[in-house]
Amino acid sequence: FSDQKTAFEQRADFLSAQTALEQVKEDVRTATVAGYPALNLTGQFGSASKQFDDIDKAATWSTGIAISLPVFDAFRIGAEKRTQHSRMRAQEARVHSLELQISSEIRLALQDAGSRNAQTTVAEKSVLLAQEELRLAQQRYRQGVADNREVVEAQNRLAIADDNLVEAVYQYNLSRLELARAKGEVRNVLREKVE
Repeated sequence: FSDQKTAFEQRADFLSAQTALEQVKEDVRTATVAGYPALNLTGQFGSASKQFDDIDKAATWSTGIAISLPVFDAFRIGAEKRTQHSRMRAQEARVHSLELQISSEIRLALQDAGSRNAQTTVAEKSVLLAQEELRLAQQRYRQGVADNREVVEAQNRLAIADDNLVEAVYQYNLSRLELARAKGEVRNVLREKVE
């Protein structure tokens, strides 16, 4: 489960979906607040005179309070709230689907990497067996018990075993890279080759 938690923290697609979900939640809060009454306080301070060119100006000030109720916008606000709630549920479903997808990708990649590692071990043993078979074939040829056809066939089996080992190591490294991608740690695997 720690692999999944790490993946959730590092995968760009999951982080993007989480950010989108937070934005939609903020939109829901904004739509909800739009239906609240608003209280406005106003104030002004300045100079005033009876004529615009009078030198004797007196200081004046005024204040005011206003309450606005969204009576005529109630239907629009209600529709906006329902729309935002619908978007939030859809985004939550996307995030949940992505969580399930990432979890399954990690499990599958772990199984694949384990299988590929076992294949590499088998391929290494096959190479060792082919090397031993070649050594024995060469020894029988030197002693005159067998002809060179047996040596050539043993060399061919060794070449095939070497090719199988290279393919197994390649497939194992691909599975490691896929596991790192599923966990969101591709840079760590690529950094191993540089160091």
